[in-house]
Amino acid sequence: MNTFIFGGSGYIGNVVSNKLSRFTNITNLDNQIYNNQYYPYFELPNYRELILDIRKFTEFKTSFQDIDTLLVLGGLVGDPITKKYPDESIQINEESIIRMLDQAINSKIKNIIFISTCSNYGLMRKGQIADENTNLNPLSLYAKSKVKIENLLSQSFNNHTNITILRFATAFGVSPRMRFDLTINQFVKEAFLDGFIEVYDADTNRPYCHVKDFAEIISMIINTKDRDAIKNQIFNVGRDENNSSKKDLIKIIKSVYQDFDYKLVENDVDKRDYIVNFKKIRDHLNFVPNYSIKYGVLEIIDYIKNNKSLLQDKTLFGNYELKR
Repeated sequence: MNTFIFGGSGYIGNVVSNKLSRFTNITNLDNQIYNNQYYPYFELPNYRELILDIRKFTEFKTSFQDIDTLLVLGGLVGDPITKKYPDESIQINEESIIRMLDQAINSKIKNIIFISTCSNYGLMRKGQIADENTNLNPLSLYAKSKVKIENLLSQSFNNHTNITILRFATAFGVSPRMRFDLTINQFVKEAFLDGFIEVYDADTNRPYCHVKDFAEIISMIINTKDRDAIKNQIFNVGRDENNSSKKDLIKIIKSVYQDFDYKLVENDVDKRDYIVNFKKIRDHLNFVPNYSIKYGVLEIIDYIKNNKSLLQDKTLFGNYELKR
């Protein structure tokens, strides 16, 4: 079995590559675009890495020969980085990914897995819970690009390619290529190292999911023998119990580590507010994520304890800036 991954060196990608390399040959296309040097080198079985820019992907059409699955995981990931670099975001998250997907479909790759985001739901009215049929309301450039790709893929649903779209909840947890610019990871770091968290938009809700659970569902989809269950399907990926407001996150962190203060700031910094239903993936694929937010908090605290010296450099662990 041969899998081509776009973005297998990133925060989620590292965990996914490690898991998939146990049962499939991996070609990972990733140019490690963020301006931090913390891209851990790893030697995996059945793995080769192409450190190349997707914007030059036309040079690598032959890479799809003998590929069974294309996993589109990478891009400029997150609202802040796409807002900071809008031109690059359009080039990578739209134009280049569209070229890649067109080539994959024309090459008749059997399976395409496109990683999208629950951020596509944007802002839901109070009391509404979003499922896969809910009208999308993307607020950020990042989510708008994801919705554009989703719509194009939906038009390309066809007989020879199994297309699966996964809308990921907000990630958390420890990865070999760690990030601390994600809400849970950032809160735990600030609580443990600074003793203080400033919480904006404290009552806004978001679903959260551990990076190991993302790797598990991708593995399940690649390995499933019931292709009809995933073909031309969209799934929200997350855990119902991990729908949480920022105020609730503080309570969870306090339940395991009390030595910090916090301030709730009344300011609309991020208007996104959505609770997501994960019934479809549970019913169709029997997938229920294993890891709670509390598990992640404990895990991140242990990571911080073991890496305090590295964490003094605040630019290392996040998607803050692009290489020039």
